[in-house]
Amino acid sequence: MVATGTARATKVEGFTDYCAMTLTSIHRSIYLAMAMLQTGLQTFNCPMVGLGTWLSSQGQVGQAVDWALEAGVRLIDTAYMYQNEKEIGDALKKWFDSGKLKRSDLFIVTKLPPMGMKASNVEKYLKKSLEALQLSYVDLYLIHCPFGLKEDDNSVNFKFREGAQVIIETDDHVALWHQMERMFDLGLTKSIGVSNFSSSQIDRIMDIARIRIAVNQVECYAYWQQKNLRKTMEKYGIKLMAYGPLGSPGRPSQVFKGTLPAVLQDPVVTTIAQKWNKTPAQVLLRHLLQLGFIVIPKSVNEARIKENSQVLDFNLCNEDMVILNGLDRGIKGRTFLFDVFPTDKDATKEPEYPFNDERDNYSMFDVQEAGDGKSPSEKDTSSAAN
Repeated sequence: MVATGTARATKVEGFTDYCAMTLTSIHRSIYLAMAMLQTGLQTFNCPMVGLGTWLSSQGQVGQAVDWALEAGVRLIDTAYMYQNEKEIGDALKKWFDSGKLKRSDLFIVTKLPPMGMKASNVEKYLKKSLEALQLSYVDLYLIHCPFGLKEDDNSVNFKFREGAQVIIETDDHVALWHQMERMFDLGLTKSIGVSNFSSSQIDRIMDIARIRIAVNQVECYAYWQQKNLRKTMEKYGIKLMAYGPLGSPGRPSQVFKGTLPAVLQDPVVTTIAQKWNKTPAQVLLRHLLQLGFIVIPKSVNEARIKENSQVLDFNLCNEDMVILNGLDRGIKGRTFLFDVFPTDKDATKEPEYPFNDERDNYSMFDVQEAGDGKSPSEKDTSSAAN
């Protein structure tokens, strides 16, 4: 559904979360639990619970999509970078051909890869994703990260120099965003957004946007709640889509330096889970949902996919929300840093590296200073999904 009229990048329009909490069918509840996104020209329903597919390899991801759709999940997140769009497309086509689902029943997200970070590449890479997914449009197209890697002209992949990926010297986010808007105009995507963008990078785009940012997909879980970045997003009415909402425990060691946070085993989380006769994963997902976020937990395990989908039949009380809000560790909780990929120079020193934005970083002192475990922007959101 596309709204008519002229979009204004400076006007803030709100969101309404619709959750069917009283339905007896959990699957139908997931289908009906929507975030109504109203961002200028873009007005659409986005399911609040989805399936993430990063690191879901070929031979596994198609089955995972099948299990998710059977469980009632209607949001599937992928990316050109994940190299699994073809198998996802095959799974979707099977469901469409069977008549069990229509294209309009689903919300499909994919992303412009780092080697596509030039205005001239946006349409090319979106069409490659659409071809692999066997779709005529996606529901949401995101810029995967704010800095780019050089494209290999021969392989449409990364350019390597002495075994390392080559970082692009400069990126023009303004020109890139205008091409993202053009993809919307062409009907190749129903909405556009970003991923891993900082507050300053969001401000820069919103200053020139004809079609505003609908979503910023970022790491967000109990230990890293993005409280400062959320203030900027709330100012513009940008929805937060949380990847790694369970701390991404399935990551192999080569894509994370150090010890992964054991948030699923946190005594606070397990105690609340026992109280509600739910699993720790369900409590962590429900916490983010009640803050108004979209969640896309990744799994290729049938039981866990089903478990992750069954989060709309209970509500955490205000006391639980305050306690879970208080688990935030500030920047010490961040685990996705783009520091594990072999690049020809230090990505953290690049001008567009997003995680050096002081506006988005805060210390444990800042977190504790709120007193009740909440940031100022979180007031009265404990029951946002009630």
